[in-house]
Amino acid sequence: MNLFVNISVLIGFLAGSAIVAAAPEVDRYVITTDTMNMEPVEDLEVTSFQNERMYILTYWKGLEPKKAYEVKFEIYDAMNSKRASFSDVMRSSNTEDRTILRYIFKPGEDFPGDWVVKVYLNSSFKDEKQVYVYE
Repeated sequence: MNLFVNISVLIGFLAGSAIVAAAPEVDRYVITTDTMNMEPVEDLEVTSFQNERMYILTYWKGLEPKKAYEVKFEIYDAMNSKRASFSDVMRSSNTEDRTILRYIFKPGEDFPGDWVVKVYLNSSFKDEKQVYVYE
């Protein structure tokens, strides 16, 4: 009897854990100067103010289908000054989920050096990417 109860509890635990979805996380994080058909044309670690803008593409995994998520981006320049903060609501799909953000450089206001882009999902920090920006 005791063996049967222990096996039942173990089977119930394993079945329950199979149902629990993986926690949402960043699958891939790309910074690019342009997109083609909503795909990055390159994956940058270095860019220039002369490019005038940068796009941040974030590919997600582990999201529940058809659920609304708040996505927030924060961009910091080399002086650790917050240059921008954007948030929006994304409804996940049954296929590939991604967000895209465009940042336009501000001549005379932005400083060159190591920039950091941070991404949050439902107020929870998920990832950051560094990019070196030069004049």
